Amino acid sequence: MTPLTSLALVELWEQGCYLGPIDQAIRVICAVDLSLSDRQVRSLPLAQRDRMLLDIRSRLFGDLCTCTDRCPHCAVVSEFEFSIHDLLEQTKDQEKAEILVHLEDYKVAIKAPTSLDVEQVLSSSKTDVTRTSALLSRCIVSVTRAGAAVSADQLPEALTEPLVQAMVEAQELADIRFGLTCGECGTGWSAPFDITRFLWDEIDYLARRLLHEVHRLASVYGWTDRDILLIPLRRRAFYLECIGT
Repeated sequence: MTPLTSLALVELWEQGCYLGPIDQAIRVICAVDLSLSDRQVRSLPLAQRDRMLLDIRSRLFGDLCTCTDRCPHCAVVSEFEFSIHDLLEQTKDQEKAEILVHLEDYKVAIKAPTSLDVEQVLSSSKTDVTRTSALLSRCIVSVTRAGAAVSADQLPEALTEPLVQAMVEAQELADIRFGLTCGECGTGWSAPFDITRFLWDEIDYLARRLLHEVHRLASVYGWTDRDILLIPLRRRAFYLECIGT
């Protein structure tokens, strides 16, 4: 992976700040792995894509993630943290490109959903229920009943929920959740963690901080933003100290 310079990070932020989460995730990965094309990253299973994002976050900002979530009962904010290394180790053997689910007398082969699948579903379905069903339909590879091949349309509606659950469980990194207990009221809940949103918020904060540094240095020395962002971090910190910031 290619390390992100200050200039590259600001350019990444500038290109992605008005994009949706999927496009932001793609931009980040392509920025640090120049061997991958936009189409290739969109075709990766969501869990593999998010594993790459977690690894990138660890390289950019460190292993420890500190997060917050509100108690659904009393709205008190709880803070929790986790190690990216530990999370990746715990889930490294759980991801599968395709899973076979046995329900009643049906055997259903399901492929791992990709960003392309999600984009297609989001553009054509309007509610969470129809989106879930549409995503499952896109990911069903084959269906057999009592050993005979049948159409996915012949699956009973009652099997939709367990099939969706199986698809999610096989791609744990695409749906990260942490069990929390409120220290105020004792309510327990499952807090979701979205690596794309979390990482982009950190990129946004760092890019804005860098641009504030550019503004200060440019105002004093007259250097261009590109020249300033290419100055090594320690030397740039010295110049900022010289002008009293």
